[in-house]
Amino acid sequence: MQFQTLVFVAISKINISQDMSDELEILFRERSRQVDSVEGFLGLQFLRSKKNPNEFRGIFRFRDEESFKNYMKSDLHRQSHNMTRQAINEAIKSNSVEFFHEITQ
Repeated sequence: MQFQTLVFVAISKINISQDMSDELEILFRERSRQVDSVEGFLGLQFLRSKKNPNEFRGIFRFRDEESFKNYMKSDLHRQSHNMTRQAINEAIKSNSVEFFHEITQ
């Protein structure tokens, strides 16, 4: 049986110091939305943990892995991360990413 390749998903897990967690939430809420125009981009969700309010998830959905990799290498990606305040970057305790293929829609 051959399965159709579905959406490529990258889930980022961010832990930040308590004094900057509200500021990170504001940053996510007020994001520039430039990624929305990237070829192959399908959507983005940012989540904040109820159990640990200093923990966030970013769920990025792309048409395929190639589209995701192209975005990660792009000037647009670099620019979006350069816009993040240095204080927020310094407050991030950990940041990890896992990759998935969506199997339901």
